[in-house]
Amino acid sequence: MKTTLSIIAIATSMWLQAQIATEVYLFDMDKSFRLTNPVNLSNNPGFYDNQPSFIDNNLLLYTSTRNHQTDIKEVDLRKKTQQWVTNTPGNEFSPQATPKTNIYAAIRLDNDGKQRLYNYSSLNGGYEELISDQTIGYYSWYDKNTIVSFVPEEDNSKLVVNNLKNQTNFTFKENIGRSICKIPNTNLVSYIDKSSDVWEIRSFDPISGTDAFIANTLEGSEDMAWGQDGTILMGKEEVLYKYNPKGDQKWIPVSSLEYFNLKGITRLAISPNGKQIAIVVNEEIPESIQQQNNAIIDIGIVVTNLKKSLAFYKDILGMKETRKFTIDKAFGRKSGLTSGLSAEVTVLQLAEGNNATELKLMSFGKHKNWYPDYIQQDMGVQYITIYVKSVAPYLKRIQENNIKLLGDTPIAFENGESFLLIKDYDGTFIEIIGATDE
Repeated sequence: MKTTLSIIAIATSMWLQAQIATEVYLFDMDKSFRLTNPVNLSNNPGFYDNQPSFIDNNLLLYTSTRNHQTDIKEVDLRKKTQQWVTNTPGNEFSPQATPKTNIYAAIRLDNDGKQRLYNYSSLNGGYEELISDQTIGYYSWYDKNTIVSFVPEEDNSKLVVNNLKNQTNFTFKENIGRSICKIPNTNLVSYIDKSSDVWEIRSFDPISGTDAFIANTLEGSEDMAWGQDGTILMGKEEVLYKYNPKGDQKWIPVSSLEYFNLKGITRLAISPNGKQIAIVVNEEIPESIQQQNNAIIDIGIVVTNLKKSLAFYKDILGMKETRKFTIDKAFGRKSGLTSGLSAEVTVLQLAEGNNATELKLMSFGKHKNWYPDYIQQDMGVQYITIYVKSVAPYLKRIQENNIKLLGDTPIAFENGESFLLIKDYDGTFIEIIGATDE
């Protein structure tokens, strides 16, 4: 048996660990910006959930973490339901509506480090790359043919205008922040200018190139949202501030999340009718969750017959298939995982969730003519231990499928538990430990 820690999983985990654990809350908001009725939409303690964006008054998108990667969720506020929009091997983030019906846009960070902007169908999950030669961090649609984007570079960032129809682009500004917004009821886009110590909110016209000062940001804050009346909202710690360029002389505190025991306001999104606001807040991660996250090790297993092995792990061990991804030839060679062979990887878990170990099964065909009878006969990882509530249903499936029990198992322990030992079709030993009776 050949077992390896998944480099792809480690790289993805490192990206996720760089993100602060956050939650997405939805509030009702009145005309004076008073917040009531908080709802934790993401409800995913210890993980990165962020970047809310309203499609209309009833639909909202946000980035959420599942199975050690980020995907896009769609929330139906009227029905109070949620569904996943994306299901690719990469990490999706920064979802937004597009000018096309039932099409959403999002950034995707692939396992090979490629980061591009894609369109996704909300109906079938299909996708297409929008801008093929540009690494995009954040963006805003100006019209159906124009996207204004934040392009990260080493020690710098650029505000780039992309014409999709002509496949052209130009850089308008350097050293900008991540917040790029279409200003409601205008032909202008706002951005954060970080070229001086005092950050500025500025507007510009992507067509004519005109540029104008709007206001200084709250000190240290760069995330903002526009209301339909031209009011800007920004947050700092637990306080929400407003500034209307038409009349306000300074940032005015309008609401506090302290009452709801929330703080660390970052990204904001206001519904088109102004009656609701989605707010991202930092969360205090319980030490128990931190320990769980740090203790997870995922295992990659190379098998001879993938179809046969999947049947074994799913039908006999009761594991569930959660996702698939591909190690392409280029990444296989570059990462050192393969000599340049590609592989389709199927991910299995005993229970779905970010705190459950993943087994990653893949096949390169048969390359070994013998398998060990005992663990001392081969090197490397030799067996997997599965702790279950009861061994009874496992024993039943093992017997029904004519799987050989090894040694004198099942062995009953004095504490009321039993020990089973079997092998999969490629010689991997599997221990099953749990209560003797159901």
